[in-house]
Amino acid sequence: MRNQKIVLLDGTGKDDEDLLPVLDMLMGELQRSGATVKTFPLRKLKLGSCIGCFGCWVKTPGICVEPDAGREIAQTMIQSDIVILFTPVTFGGYSSEIKKIQDRWIPLVLPDFEMVHGEVHHQPRYARYPRLVGIGVQRQPHNAEASLFKVLVGRNALNFHAPTYAAEVVLNTDTPEQVHQQLQTALVRNDALPTGKMVKSWMSATKAPPESVAVMDSPGRALLIIGSPKVKPLGGPSSLRGKG
Repeated sequence: MRNQKIVLLDGTGKDDEDLLPVLDMLMGELQRSGATVKTFPLRKLKLGSCIGCFGCWVKTPGICVEPDAGREIAQTMIQSDIVILFTPVTFGGYSSEIKKIQDRWIPLVLPDFEMVHGEVHHQPRYARYPRLVGIGVQRQPHNAEASLFKVLVGRNALNFHAPTYAAEVVLNTDTPEQVHQQLQTALVRNDALPTGKMVKSWMSATKAPPESVAVMDSPGRALLIIGSPKVKPLGGPSSLRGKG
């Protein structure tokens, strides 16, 4: 990784101080590699949420209409060689900070579609994209959530047109030697993209056994939460800025 440009997206929250030693170990590995590293501590930045307006496709192609840190992050990412997602594993997924910035990657692809590995995906906007590496941290081992996390990173790599990717889940209670070994391996390993039968086999490991599924004896109530509403800004795009 010598002479490469790396973007590290730090998705830890204010209650994740116990995960910082792993982040420090990751930073140490990157510094020893001779790479140039740009770190974005997401929770400390003014970063609005995507509102699903698709302005980055039709009004300002390639640029989010929200003039906040999301623009700089997207530009820095596409000009880098590797993008690393560092996050606590949350129900097999990312932290809210990582999810928020991922939603802001939409300008990096085109609104048009193409077939990739027999699937429909958005066409790339650029001739080259960075490698994607996902580093998830667990406090307690949970194999199903770890498997789901790895599938998610792989699927995002596919959507993001990453030339290669790797996903690893580490325990913050493991010894520093164990964590170092996992980090070193993930930074250079190329995982197979989860497509077709492969993704189905991985996802099957996350399914709950039939006996654990709750069955309602009588009709109940359901709550439907709809995300990414296409709202009309009251004061223009700048009024939608996040509070950090």
